[in-house]
Amino acid sequence: MITETVNELIEKKALIMKEYPIIIDNNETVTYCDLWCMINRVSNSLLDSSIREGDRVLLIGYNSAKWIYVFFAIMNINAIPIPVNAESGTEELINILIDTEPSAIFFNSRYKNNDLLSVVTSAIMNLSNKNIYCVLLEDYDIDNRFINWTQFLVSSNINKQREAKNGLYCVQYTSGSTGMPKGVMLSQYAVLNNGFHTGEALHLDTSDKMCVAVPLFHCFGNVLALLSCLTHDTQIVLVDYYSPRKTYNTIAERQCTVFFGVPTMYILMMGLQEFDKEKITSLKKGVVAGAAVPEQLMKRIANMFSIPYLISGYGMTETSPGCTISDIYLSEKIRFSSVGTKFPGVDIKIIDLHSGIEVNDNQIGEMIVKGYNLMDGYYDSSETIIDDNGWLHTGDLAVVSNGYYRIVGRKKDVIIKGGENIAPLEIENILCTHELIKDAVVVGIEDEIYGEEVVAALIVEEIISDEEIITLLQGKLAKFKIPKYFVRFKEFPCSATGKVLRNVVKELCKKSL
Repeated sequence: MITETVNELIEKKALIMKEYPIIIDNNETVTYCDLWCMINRVSNSLLDSSIREGDRVLLIGYNSAKWIYVFFAIMNINAIPIPVNAESGTEELINILIDTEPSAIFFNSRYKNNDLLSVVTSAIMNLSNKNIYCVLLEDYDIDNRFINWTQFLVSSNINKQREAKNGLYCVQYTSGSTGMPKGVMLSQYAVLNNGFHTGEALHLDTSDKMCVAVPLFHCFGNVLALLSCLTHDTQIVLVDYYSPRKTYNTIAERQCTVFFGVPTMYILMMGLQEFDKEKITSLKKGVVAGAAVPEQLMKRIANMFSIPYLISGYGMTETSPGCTISDIYLSEKIRFSSVGTKFPGVDIKIIDLHSGIEVNDNQIGEMIVKGYNLMDGYYDSSETIIDDNGWLHTGDLAVVSNGYYRIVGRKKDVIIKGGENIAPLEIENILCTHELIKDAVVVGIEDEIYGEEVVAALIVEEIISDEEIITLLQGKLAKFKIPKYFVRFKEFPCSATGKVLRNVVKELCKKSL
């Protein structure tokens, strides 16, 4: 296991491989030496700006080399980085500001269509303490409440003494899809080893180039992508924010060999009119994560992209984030039908939902996790999902067979129809075997007789009748599991990280019915 800090790792790389190009950001190439020099320069400027050990610093913006410099520099002076979802609105940001009481905010002026300058300005104006040091991660002049990037870097270049501590990597706010976002405290030890083992599963090396379009403000980006590359000297090719066309073109033009994404990111690229897998033949390795992925969808992605080594994994923010992952050299059957085996140093049990007793292989239960990867807790909160014996309760339903895990749904997503438990993913897997169904989300809506009724929300390529879908399901599912209603969508509502928002899909289905 790696015991050094993230910045100790980067410093070592800068000494051994100083001219190695580790980051590509549009037309800018950043070597290990450049990276370490900029981390130190930003660290000095932070100290000159009276940011001290233990201070919280918010980072709100798109993927860029500057984002990475600031993120690691905050850690370097033993302050606490807080990456914030750049699609946040004013109210969401106010809640985080009240929760963390930051000393500084670094931000871009825009993220996609989100006017971050207005969001940050409005949020600060609603605080009783408006004395927050604000830096725009861009070079143009704005009003005197904020300074720009160049003005920030004018500070002293003299190295200031500081002691590296293996403390917090960041406070990572959850998406808030199940309630108010919580600040998850992640340690450097946990994330660095999580990133390393992800790179090991992918067999990353200096011949690889990873297209990073997943947002760095999410741990899929700042841990699994960023740290798997830094621990394996794999070049990081940044896309400022995900758009299907921009990401597809980056993979083609930069000849990227690795891509990380949630299922939606792959599906949207496949839907591009100009999509041609012959232009992205460099792509050899891929990770599909962030949501349960039906086996048929894994096959479809692998075939459409011609990716020979496509894998999936399982995790959550509170587990830094990885718990399980497949190795790229496992059989296709295992890679497509499971989320792999547990990470080294991680223990997993599948327990009965009622008794809490560990179940046998091939029985459904809740996955609980124990190991180095568990969070240090929620920021400024006594709330926890870790029991007295050190087991973190994920809330996810899973099955294990011969050491390979398969996610079958969320406890809270289970549909209870007439007293029978129904796992949506089981139905979604079968629906996605139909060539005209691009994606499926199964939800339960209230029913006077059965308590809940099954509804399938579908994205289809061509017109397909409800009767044809029911015929597909008959004989493969118990009769009570077959959806009563089918609702067509052009696209599913998603979070900033690409996860389908099931609760929103459910409400839209209820309205349409």
